Amino acid sequence: MNVGHWLSKADRAMPVDLIVCLDGDRRIIKAAALYHRGIAPEILLTVRGKKNILVNMGVAAAKVHLASNVKTTYEEAIAARRFIESHSRIKSAIIVTDPHHLYRARWSFERLFHDSGVTLLFVGSDSNWTASEWYRKRGSRYMVASEVSKTLFYWVCHQVLGCEGDAPWMLELQLRYLRWLDNFL
Repeated sequence: MNVGHWLSKADRAMPVDLIVCLDGDRRIIKAAALYHRGIAPEILLTVRGKKNILVNMGVAAAKVHLASNVKTTYEEAIAARRFIESHSRIKSAIIVTDPHHLYRARWSFERLFHDSGVTLLFVGSDSNWTASEWYRKRGSRYMVASEVSKTLFYWVCHQVLGCEGDAPWMLELQLRYLRWLDNFL
């Protein structure tokens, strides 16, 4: 299987109790579109400063909830789990992210929700990502290398070492690697 398809495996959007929108403008647009299609009555947004974008797109302000103090995908999953646990009516959610980010988001959320009884679906934003031809564009090559390496970092930190959150050393190592990768590609 092509690594682009492996990274971007998505589920079909179907009605759920909550949309969890991860950080990113295309993701916010997709979350609003799903909300307007009636896929879910509420949105959990993991970026504080972006609530007004959803409100300006016609999402009722009272239907937008905010996760706090998150910087990484793993922290977004932790925040989503806390939010859902505090709202017992929520039994299902769609996680919205970019297509190339779906694998790592799925890995993080499924790891943290494995015993929750909450059904999770994963949907990609609308982007120009081409899973079968990712290697043709520098930006897409960077995204693939970045996601594969971040997935490896997550596996080492969270699976092997048992870190509860994202360790500062891991984030620093990731940042240095991504700078190197950007210069390499």
